[in-house]
Amino acid sequence: MLAPSKTPRNIVNLLSKEIAQTLARADIQQGIANQGAIAKYGTAEAFDKLVHEEIATRRKVWKAAGVRVE
Repeated sequence: MLAPSKTPRNIVNLLSKEIAQTLARADIQQGIANQGAIAKYGTAEAFDKLVHEEIATRRKVWKAAGVRVE
């Protein structure tokens, strides 16, 4: 799940809590598994770190490949 970058922290925390509770439900996990995916919960901070790491990695790959944005 994503929210705009300026979303107040209390709203992010509330959404995070609700998402965690939803993903903990067996029926939700099964429904996601039936679609070939895995329900995985992490904190907003951990997700933010993952996104920034992915961006940095992809920039290196694109630079090495000579990809340019037009």
